[in-house]
Formats: sequence, C-alpha cells, structure tokens
Amino acid sequence: MRTNHGDRYSFLVDAYDEQELCNPLLGGLLLEQAALCCLYVNPPQFRKFNMHLVFAGDRFRAAGQLEHSLGCYKAAHAAYHGRRWMLLDDHTSAAIARSSYYLNDIDRATEYAANLLAEGSPAPANVQSSYLREFVHILQVSMAAITLSQCAMSE
Repeated sequence: MRTNHGDRYSFLVDAYDEQELCNPLLGGLLLEQAALCCLYVNPPQFRKFNMHLVFAGDRFRAAGQLEHSLGCYKAAHAAYHGRRWMLLDDHTSAAIARSSYYLNDIDRATEYAANLLAEGSPAPANVQSSYLREFVHILQVSMAAITLSQCAMSE
C-alpha cells in the first residue's frame, strides 16, 4: 500500500505527540522527518517545514545531540533571517550561538550572538539582557583563547 507524504506527515506528528516527553532523541527524529514530508506535498509547505525543523532542533538539543540540533537550526535560520519573523530569527540565532559555543566554534558563536544585539529587536528587555551577557561571555572566552595562542606562539 502506498501512502502520500501528507499521510506520512500526520503519522509522524501523531507518533511524536504520543512519546513527546519520553525520548527527546526520537522526538527530534520524528519531527525532522515530518518536516521533510512538508517539502513533498503539493504545494510545498515551507513555513511548516521550517517550524518543525526548529522544534526538531529543540528536541535534539534536549537529547544532547548538539551537532544535529545545530544543523536543524541553521537550516531554519536561513528561512527566518532578515524577514518579519524576528522572534524566530532571534530564537534560531540564540540556539546556533549556544550550540556553536558548546561545540567550541567560538567564531560562529560570536557571529550569531552579535546578531541578537541588533537594533529594533522585539525581545523583552530581560531577554535582551540575557543575550548581552551571553555575548560578553563568548567574547571573554574568545579573547582568552587568542591570548593563549599568542603565548604559545611566542615560546
């Protein structure tokens, strides 16, 4: 029996709903596959695809799968960045910055954390303050790494 992508999408989302709290890794996989189904329906549902990628990234991060969550966030960020979806843009930028930081990609973490400090952000003041603290921390780590590499080169 052949099923269409809409049926597969419904099956995957229902399966995710049943086990949501039990296994974040399985939840991430189900949501990622559901997102892909959104690309194969006619017409393709790009917003739903990106929304499910963000949700999948959140689940992968909860499961400790930072590389996989980073891939989901980066794919979704490409769709949201520079558009009217500023809170989603901020969410994906923050997630990319944090994941990159924990994966020791300080340059990428700095770049995405800096994006969060753009003028006109709709984020509340307490959230912006948190973004600023994270950015300063990333800069401090970056400066410490530069100092260590300079000391190592001078020896």
